[in-house]
Amino acid sequence: MASEYRRPSGIYAVRLYIPERLQPYFHKKEIHISTGSRRLQVAKIIASELKARWHRTLHLLSQMNPEKIKQFIPNLMGHGYISADEAAKLFESSPHRIVQMMCAGCVDFFLRSDGVQGWFIKDVDADLGLMVVDGVRETSIVTNDLKERYSLCEPSAAMLSFYFPEDREGYALECNAEDLPVVLRNTTDNRVFVVHQYKKNISCSDIFFRRSDVENLRISLFDKIRSNLDLEAAPKASIQSTSLIVKDEVLTLSKVVENYFLINKSKNWKPDQAERRENEGKILIDLLGDKPVSKIGRSDLRKFVEQIKKIPRSRNLVKAKYKLGEISLKDLIDFAVKNDLEKLSAGEQKKILSGVFNIFECAVNEHLIEKNPAVGLSAEIKVDSVVKEQDERFAFTQDILNQIFSLEWYKSGVGSKGFVA
Repeated sequence: MASEYRRPSGIYAVRLYIPERLQPYFHKKEIHISTGSRRLQVAKIIASELKARWHRTLHLLSQMNPEKIKQFIPNLMGHGYISADEAAKLFESSPHRIVQMMCAGCVDFFLRSDGVQGWFIKDVDADLGLMVVDGVRETSIVTNDLKERYSLCEPSAAMLSFYFPEDREGYALECNAEDLPVVLRNTTDNRVFVVHQYKKNISCSDIFFRRSDVENLRISLFDKIRSNLDLEAAPKASIQSTSLIVKDEVLTLSKVVENYFLINKSKNWKPDQAERRENEGKILIDLLGDKPVSKIGRSDLRKFVEQIKKIPRSRNLVKAKYKLGEISLKDLIDFAVKNDLEKLSAGEQKKILSGVFNIFECAVNEHLIEKNPAVGLSAEIKVDSVVKEQDERFAFTQDILNQIFSLEWYKSGVGSKGFVA
């Protein structure tokens, strides 16, 4: 069930209800998403797209455990194979569903070679009667011909792979034994093997995949679920004259800074590191103002860069020395410019801009905004290289060079090569 409604701002939003069995996963009962439009007709079009994405997500979540998909699964690491049955247990899904998803991913299907009899052939086109009719690949296998030309045997490799992609697709539809392929490939030497008979019943659970392929499936499913749940970003076409694509219309700069510290509170910052980062967040808010992030653009950040270049060095000492009290940062900058006080070094400016970049980047990672407006700003500040006194050198004059190379040692190799000015 879903419904549209109009917010006090005039922008329409859509309410999406979460089934009770999935509420523990989302930690809520419903999701409210802005359409980004004040026009009802446009909002309905956008809402229909959001509903469709939501229902696709619910369908996907209904077929397996999302928590299992999200988790790192050690069994999928490394080389080797894993059966469809075991993969289904890891995802809490069905083997048939796993086979279908793996087929959609165009990965190789494998089965054990024990209980399989047939012939290794040399010429695929001739021995299989391979031909293409109306764009469809067909084979015409004559068993008696193969019996005369090749010896009946069992494959040497432990695993055989499906030779034709069409066989994967055909088997994935129903996973019936009669849909098993006749043409396989030996995994050790890539020789083509034609099946004469399967000595035992082979079910969907007996199909195997590479562990790495199943892990890739898990990652792709997780990305798909995450992207489908990432519904709160209004479509770009419905947002006009904004510098950032923001998911929350009232998201302010102070909330972005607060989010940065909440996300990173588990990090063991040293006291001086924590204090520096808090100062960076305070400087950002003081100079840009606590306005909606949607109003912050690249031009605002360039003005911010020009402002931090004017911040006085050791500003707390400046306040105490000149008895300025609780003066705002902007007023302190004006005071420093007026009195020609020493400004922050280029290195200190770069640190502030680096901290600002991290704050916005955290918001991007948390899907609060889609672009970081502070990208590359710190690189625009050039830091003059300082040569330490012990590293300073002077060039030899021509007279000194003449004196050095006029020594007997340089002429004949006799004596001392030392030189005393």
